[in-house]
Amino acid sequence: MTIIDRYLLRQFVVAVFFALLAFSLVFIIIDLIENLGNFVDNGIGFAKVARYYLYFLPDIVNLMLPVALLLASLFTVGRLTNLMEVTAIKVGGISTTRILLPFLTVAFLLTGFQIYFAGWVVPKANKLKAAFETTEMGKYSTSGQSANLIRQDSEHRMVSIGWYDGSSQRGYTISVTDFNGTVLSERWDARNLVWNDSVKTWSLENGVHRKPAVSPRIQSFEKIDSLKFNFKPRDLLNDFRNLNQMTFTDLSDYIDSQRIAGFTELDKYLVTYYSKLSFPFACMVVVLFGVPLSSKKKRGGLAVEFGLALLICFVYLALQKVAQTLGYGGDLHPLTAAWFANVVFLLIGIYMLWAVDRR
Repeated sequence: MTIIDRYLLRQFVVAVFFALLAFSLVFIIIDLIENLGNFVDNGIGFAKVARYYLYFLPDIVNLMLPVALLLASLFTVGRLTNLMEVTAIKVGGISTTRILLPFLTVAFLLTGFQIYFAGWVVPKANKLKAAFETTEMGKYSTSGQSANLIRQDSEHRMVSIGWYDGSSQRGYTISVTDFNGTVLSERWDARNLVWNDSVKTWSLENGVHRKPAVSPRIQSFEKIDSLKFNFKPRDLLNDFRNLNQMTFTDLSDYIDSQRIAGFTELDKYLVTYYSKLSFPFACMVVVLFGVPLSSKKKRGGLAVEFGLALLICFVYLALQKVAQTLGYGGDLHPLTAAWFANVVFLLIGIYMLWAVDRR
């Protein structure tokens, strides 16, 4: 690592930190103003408000990190350009591509961090935030309830649940039927279906068991733990909000369970899954886009850099939302919908870098 690399890294890292801090504070202040009436109406004190924003902070950081990187790259290189330092570096035989290297190194490390952060930390924080909104602010319940559920749990098994309460993770009026081809082989009818969180399995309670093909007799039981089901409590709640509270692995398992259950319209879930992975790579894309854009001297200083950052982020997020909407509706493949904005900005960034080095 050269002296110039260390100099650029120091300037860039400091700018990223302050940009992320500033954007996060602005986001929190705007949200606080919007929710202030709810906090006052529900008698929520300062300590609980602080806890609410502690739960909200990971989601804010996850959303603002690419924005902070873009602003930091525009500001750092733009300021060095206005001070003629970039010109001096280029006179020394160092290209814009080489100047970009320390910026991309930081962006690469932050991309890896954000993949883990967005995939596991943010969903858990979202769950705590949603629970706070339910208990303290009287908003929607994250547990939910469902009625008249019918699931194809496997190729040979159907499960019917009359009522499911997500808060207690219990189902009522249960019927489980196994088939051998088109012939009914076994059936269990139970009053309760209970989730055992310690062992991650379901239990049937207070019911009867029939084997029509073997014997017409009915056997009563108090509890059965031996039946293995492919669905989990979250799979019984048809609530798209819950996807934002699932880790990468949970969401992958959820999609697999939906496939096993016979659901074919999974585009919305797949777009959400792929987007959780694609969004962190925006950190690298915006840096590749921002450095060549700001390497040309222009008037206006920080105000122009700030305005450019907001404009670029607005276009990026708008393009991403349009692609995701098309993906939800099946007009775009889920993988294409999730990566479309990144690919477009990556190609533009590569062209801009080539154009700058060509001059």
